[in-house]
Amino acid sequence: MALSELLPALQALDRSDKLRAMQFLLQELSKEEASGRLDATEYSVWSPHEAFEAAGTLLALLKLDGTRSDE
Repeated sequence: MALSELLPALQALDRSDKLRAMQFLLQELSKEEASGRLDATEYSVWSPHEAFEAAGTLLALLKLDGTRSDE
């Protein structure tokens, strides 16, 4: 059945049946996601661990801010 045929049928449903249809679709999407059928692309995540240059920059900014508040 095509989506164009399905949409009018969904519109004709009463509220409780529409909610059941939504629940069914959400469960199906959840199953697909859990089974890995969706995109399994890996993304790198930056971590501050061993980011010594960033720590030095932050320390310098904090020291600069500290001198301004003493004025």
